[in-house]
Amino acid sequence: MSKFLLDRCLRELSPLTVLKDDIQQTGKPLLQFMIKSAASRNIKVLFVSYETLKANCPSEVDQFIYATSWNKMKSLKELYDEVVQWWKPEHQHLIVVDVINPILNNSVSSFSMFFGSILALGSTAFLTAYHKDVSLENYPSYLPTCETFLDYTSTCTVSFTGMQHIMVEHDARMRSQPNPLTEELQDCTIVNLLGSNCETAIVCYVDFRKKSGRVIKETCTLKNGALEAFTPFVGSQKQLEPEAPTDLDVPFNLTLSEKERKEREGVFLPHFGAQDVAKPAEFGFVDGGAIIYHADKVDDFDEEEDADEDLLI
Repeated sequence: MSKFLLDRCLRELSPLTVLKDDIQQTGKPLLQFMIKSAASRNIKVLFVSYETLKANCPSEVDQFIYATSWNKMKSLKELYDEVVQWWKPEHQHLIVVDVINPILNNSVSSFSMFFGSILALGSTAFLTAYHKDVSLENYPSYLPTCETFLDYTSTCTVSFTGMQHIMVEHDARMRSQPNPLTEELQDCTIVNLLGSNCETAIVCYVDFRKKSGRVIKETCTLKNGALEAFTPFVGSQKQLEPEAPTDLDVPFNLTLSEKERKEREGVFLPHFGAQDVAKPAEFGFVDGGAIIYHADKVDDFDEEEDADEDLLI
């Protein structure tokens, strides 16, 4: 059994999975991967197209429907009738909508009724993509943002980052240089950022909502058509202490043994006690600038009342 949440979405037929992409990284590679995975599980796949040509549709799709034509867009009632005609009670079904923006731009309430009516048929799951950088002219302004609305409506959401973008940012961070992606965004003439829409390696940030309402988060990588665990780039390793030069002609040792190093790390410095105002009794802290001193066992105490008496002051 696969350990990835995206496989769990297909295994449990997660009602609504939303792939949130943008101009920097498209979600089509993951959309095609999940269609192929569904076909390998004998799940019937219906593809509803708003922006995809039939020639570019994966071959594993059992039924293809154009939701738009040259002069009009099909109503959700027409799409519902075609889905019901295709649906078979003895099979499991995955309905793929290549982009959900036109439906949300038409009517949010129609979106809820359309998906709810089809899910009521049973043994059905939806998979769709949402373009985050495409504005919706008819989306009501009094509602939360469309992305927030989908976060609470869907059972699984996936966001993307291209591996090439992550590598560029990591390399700039290691060299203490500005992020080149941010610099490109400052130029209004830039439309497609450097290394955008990577297809060989995509980092997927998955939020899976269980029936209890608890959200499980996972980060994985879609690499060459297969899911892999994501290994984040490790920052600069802790710098080792420079070794003392050994070729100096001095009569004493400049290096520390392991025992001396441990004893040095265990020394409690006085200024730490002065900063800890929560425990004044433990460190002898007295407000008013008192000097904190803890005597060692080898210290020599001067028991005279006036330590400066011999100075004739």
